[in-house]
Amino acid sequence: MIKKILALLFALFVVACTKPSATLPEEPDSGPDSGEGQLYINDLAAAIRAADRIVVSEHSNAYDVLDQETQPQFPENYKPVIYASHELTPDERAGFLKTITQLPPRTQDAFTACVFEPHHTITFYRAGKQTSAMVICFKCGQVNWDGTGKLNPWSLVPGLGKVIASVGMHEKRDWYALVQAHKK
Repeated sequence: MIKKILALLFALFVVACTKPSATLPEEPDSGPDSGEGQLYINDLAAAIRAADRIVVSEHSNAYDVLDQETQPQFPENYKPVIYASHELTPDERAGFLKTITQLPPRTQDAFTACVFEPHHTITFYRAGKQTSAMVICFKCGQVNWDGTGKLNPWSLVPGLGKVIASVGMHEKRDWYALVQAHKK
């Protein structure tokens, strides 16, 4: 019985992570909002304004190299492969700020059960030191940012997708094939 339950849970997990458009929660039409989404936007806008340098990168993830048959555990001291890195110009920073400040602020209150596999990072610097980093997984629509303790708005991931695209990077790629090509 336990094996059947585990198999069912595993199947649901695989489906949840292979069909993200079908599993991402949808923004509710109504109901109370905690207001944290707006506070998150305010914190992010303040970080953009305060940074003297913002770098967007597209990179591999430890899951990209994991092969259950030959390598059942993550490699020790995994260092991601950087596919692209771009420091935002003043105009791009202004566009980033505009995109963020125009996001609908409704707080996200439901999340996927997908494995967090980030392939994008936005790093904020001030006076030559990193002040925060925002790690983004477009596959499951999750963002980890150490610049705030607030919950993000529903609109954050689509907004960040626009920022990523504006610098020539992609939300979706064959990440496994990319890391395999890099190994050669």
